[in-house]
Order: sequence, then structure tokens, then C-alpha cells
Amino acid sequence: MKALVVYEAMWGNTREIVEAVASGLRRYAEVTIVEAAQAPSILPEDVDIVVAGGPTNAYDGQLRRWLDGLPTVAVAPAFALFETRLGIARPLPHSAGRRSAKVVAERGYRIVTELQTFYVRGHHRPLEPAERCRAALWGERVVLEAQLATESV
Repeated sequence: MKALVVYEAMWGNTREIVEAVASGLRRYAEVTIVEAAQAPSILPEDVDIVVAGGPTNAYDGQLRRWLDGLPTVAVAPAFALFETRLGIARPLPHSAGRRSAKVVAERGYRIVTELQTFYVRGHHRPLEPAERCRAALWGERVVLEAQLATESV
């Protein structure tokens, strides 16, 4: 399997989450990581899984523009979205990440997991405890969910 991770990061914590997610994905897939501003507007045909994410405000920046620019497709790779946010707080029911997931699904992409939220303590502070581990485990889960979705189609 091949996975493409597209992200937007500003302060470094999100990049740490991206690296942890990628380490989980790498257990079962070949992984390419790219910043949203440089992400391909048309996904390569050999990509089986797309993971996209960034800080909650990234869903209004380059990441949002990239997601909005994805073409409608008949046969699509599996898709998973994540966000990073400050502190341990409940995810908002109408967050920008959830709206982006709806847009992606409407264009024919198979969402294989719900939007995942990872927490940071501040812009220049470390991640919340265990978030790297959670991100790696989530990356593994994304691949396994994508495989299951492919087998059941």
C-alpha cells in the first residue's frame, strides 16, 4: 500500500504528530509526506490512502484550499483527517475539520475513520503526554481500516 500524508504546520507540534502518524502508517504502507502548499492537486493513481491534517485553523488555510481543490472521483483512495488543537478540550461538533471531511466525502473519497484530534500545550510547548503514541497507533489503525474497506468493496 502507498500512503500520502498532507499537512499544514506552523509551530512544530503538528509536524511531530505528522511524523508519529507516518511511523504508524509505515508498519503497513510506503509513506510520502508533503506540506499542503506543495501537495498534488490530482492524487497519484498509486496512492491507496490519504491522511490530511493540521492545526484547527489550518482548515481555513493552505490545507483547506488543497482539500477544496480535490476533484470529484469515481474510484478514490481511502481518506483520514486529523487536527491538532490547544489543551484537552472537547472537539467542536461543527469544527472546520469536520466540514472538510464532509466536503471530501461528497467528492467520492472514502473516509475510513472519524476526524482525529491530537492535543498540544501551546505553540512552543511540548505535546500533551502520550500524543505521539496515540498518533502512531492511529496511523496504524488508518491503514488497517483502509484495508478492511478495500476488502469489503
